[in-house]
Amino acid sequence: MKVVDLIERGIPEKIASFLISHFSDDPEKIYLVINSLKKDIVVIKLKFSFSLYSGIALLFVNIKSKNIEFVRAYVSHSAEITKINIETFWRDLLLKLSNEYKNLQVDLDLSRKAENVLTSDSKFIQTLAKVLSEDKTQLDIKRFLYTYIPIIFGDPNTIVRFSVDRTDIFYLYKFMKESNIPLPETLKSLEGDQINEFSISDISVQPVLSPIDGVPITNLRIGDEIMVKILDTDEISKSFIKGDGTTFTKISSIRDLDSDRVLVSVEVGPGFIGNFAIKKDVKIKTKLSPTPNVEKQKSDYQPQITQKPEVEERTSHEIENLIEKEKDTSLLFWIINITIIGFGIALILILLVFL
Repeated sequence: MKVVDLIERGIPEKIASFLISHFSDDPEKIYLVINSLKKDIVVIKLKFSFSLYSGIALLFVNIKSKNIEFVRAYVSHSAEITKINIETFWRDLLLKLSNEYKNLQVDLDLSRKAENVLTSDSKFIQTLAKVLSEDKTQLDIKRFLYTYIPIIFGDPNTIVRFSVDRTDIFYLYKFMKESNIPLPETLKSLEGDQINEFSISDISVQPVLSPIDGVPITNLRIGDEIMVKILDTDEISKSFIKGDGTTFTKISSIRDLDSDRVLVSVEVGPGFIGNFAIKKDVKIKTKLSPTPNVEKQKSDYQPQITQKPEVEERTSHEIENLIEKEKDTSLLFWIINITIIGFGIALILILLVFL
């Protein structure tokens, strides 16, 4: 398998290069990773009729980021558009609508307005993403759409029909690139250096603790490398395990969970992110931590010797000056003491005379 083969599948070049390099000894794992990717993009295909208009809209909802990544609406004065079968796969449906929009008498201005209406209601977007991400039944989705779509369009008599498809982020990315459709911010992060901030798949990891020579997480920063152990909790995570499963990863973010714990994200590879929660005072093995030698004998132990404190060096001339200053200070001290004693004796004599 070559990088170009993955790019044709919609995998960005940086990710494709990483996968080819990381799984060079077992290319079959590349297919396993790609085929195991979650289909986080839910495509809602809506057919609606209200007042004098009818239309079809496709909403691409990212249930991971809980955003609508892309929406395309086709609104027409003609009822012909309602005859189109929305059970068709979303890509084929879009191509059909794009090719026949003139015959369907699609009003481009009304279509753009419908898209704005569907994407401007934040409550609708949040609730829709929640309904889809919680694996609700088809009946739950139907109730939500049949209730909310008429409210959005401002016509309680709106008739709604819908169908659902699922796809992965790469397939949508490839389609939009090939169709010259402007990429949303989320998909833009698949390109260039931004891919490091984008999570394609979550990898199960746990930090490797090192109580003696480790570093507390509070002393680490984004970009520092720490050792983690990859866990075989799912197919993708399992495919990344080599040897004992330990590997050094770069910290991509550190966020406070509460007063005692933080959530740490590490980059196992471009777009492959691991997360774990840990107490702030726990020490983690870092790239700079010495690797422990389990075969080291007690006789090899070298006790730590406290470093001799630095002494400020002075010349002989400076020392003589210091001695002279100390002599002058000592003489002045005795003169002051004798004077004070003399005044004290004189005061006592005067009091005795008057008494």
